[in-house]
Amino acid sequence: MSTTDSNGGNGARDTSGRFQKGNAGGPGNPHVRRLAAHQAAVRDALRPDDLRAVLKKLHSLALEGDVAAARVLLERVVGKSRPEPEAPSSWTFDPEDIHTEAGRERAIKSLLGAVASGAVSASEAKALVGFIEVAGSVLTDELLANLGFRL
Repeated sequence: MSTTDSNGGNGARDTSGRFQKGNAGGPGNPHVRRLAAHQAAVRDALRPDDLRAVLKKLHSLALEGDVAAARVLLERVVGKSRPEPEAPSSWTFDPEDIHTEAGRERAIKSLLGAVASGAVSASEAKALVGFIEVAGSVLTDELLANLGFRL
């Protein structure tokens, strides 16, 4: 048993609903076809001399201080700028501090000071606080296990 759908007869399927061998895959996306046609029309309408004139005009406007023209020109020539990756933080702590609750509190307070001064980003601080808390709970669990308590 095969059926056809509204894809111009291209939708023949087998009894399990799968497309049959030789199916062309449908008509495609009409918006993409229309966009491709518009892009082709623009390419056909622009001569190389026209494009040079546009680029020269953008260049002169940019040199006159037109920020939008400078942005368009640079994005087309150099490429769009990407945000710089964050530099590694300069915050350090004594690993021995995570063995005690008071030490973990000292480490977290020190970390908050580093965030306030800009030495550590908020996202880094969040990850580090999570590490300090997990490391502290693991050590606590290990200590309890060593003392013979079941967890």
